[in-house]
Amino acid sequence: KPGDEYVLFYWDNGWREIGRQEAKYNFVKFENVPMGKIYWLVDVTQGQEDLPFIYEDGKQLFIYDSVITEK
Repeated sequence: KPGDEYVLFYWDNGWREIGRQEAKYNFVKFENVPMGKIYWLVDVTQGQEDLPFIYEDGKQLFIYDSVITEK
């Protein structure tokens, strides 16, 4: 949501912060994101958290039992 501040984390034996930024549009784009990790995006303005997710074949996949068991 434009105007909200977001924090992006990745999992590496604990949640590590990649960065935080205010959204200018209906999306946020972070630089220098390590590949092949589990990610977690938090809207700190609204206090909302997305489910952890991965990227596979250019698609964002949220962590559900179906995603985990297909691997």
